[in-house]
Amino acid sequence: AERKEQHLQNIATKSQDKLEKVSENRYEQYKEVRSMRKKIDEKLSLAAERKEQHLQNIATKSQDKLEKVSENRYEQYKEVRSMRKKIDEKLSLAAERKEQH
Repeated sequence: AERKEQHLQNIATKSQDKLEKVSENRYEQYKEVRSMRKKIDEKLSLAAERKEQHLQNIATKSQDKLEKVSENRYEQYKEVRSMRKKIDEKLSLAAERKEQH
């Protein structure tokens, strides 16, 4: 009976050791998965920040281009207005000369 008790105790101890080893392995796997998830979340967050910055840069460049085009158009408008004024003055002078002759 003592041998049987010892044998059962050995089986119980081995089973307990196996369960503890499985539990330790699962905990290590859990820690590894948690660490990987944290890294993935950090990378996703960084990617989102980069995307937002990239979109902001595109918007800023587009706005700058539009402002430059607008400024150029205004300068062209002023040039045309100035040229038209000069032409009108020359035509007016020419009409006055024609009337005098």
